[in-house]
Amino acid sequence: MKTPVLLLSLCLGLGLTACVGQKDATPVRDDPAQTNTTGTIATENPALEGKRWTLRTLNGQPVQTYPNQPEPHVVFTTEAGQGRVSGSDGCNLLVGSYTANASSMELQHIGTTMMLCPKGADQSRAFMKALGDTTSWQQNGANLELRNASTTLAVFENTAK
Repeated sequence: MKTPVLLLSLCLGLGLTACVGQKDATPVRDDPAQTNTTGTIATENPALEGKRWTLRTLNGQPVQTYPNQPEPHVVFTTEAGQGRVSGSDGCNLLVGSYTANASSMELQHIGTTMMLCPKGADQSRAFMKALGDTTSWQQNGANLELRNASTTLAVFENTAK
C-alpha cells in the first residue's frame, strides 16, 4: 500500500513542478543607475508596493475580463530585501522578482501556473510578454504605466488590495 501512495505523491509533486513556467534568468546588473546610495539593488518603493495594480490597457487596447476568471493584476512587495511581484495574468497566477529605481524597472524570473482557461489566452500571453519587455515605469495619479524604450506596454489602476 505504501508504494502506490509514494508513487502518487511523487507524480503529483513532479506534475506541480512542471506547471510553473519561468522566463529565462536575467542576471542583476552592477549598473549604478540600478543601485541606491548603499550599493544595494533598489527594490523597496512605497509608490509601487503594497497596492493592487489592476491592468486596464495592454499594448494600447482595453483589457478584457471574463466571468469566473481573475482580473489581470500585479502586487509589488519586498521580502527579505528582495523585490517580489505576484498577481494574475487573467487566467493563471504569476510570481517573480523585480528591481526598480526612480524610473527604471526590470521584472525577472516570472513564473505562472499553467491552467487552461476558457477565454483570454492571447491576452494572458501578451501580458506576460509586456512584463518581460518592461524597462521603465511611471506613476500618473492612480495609474501605473509600464514601458519599454519606445512605448507604453501596460497601464494599471491602483485598486483596493
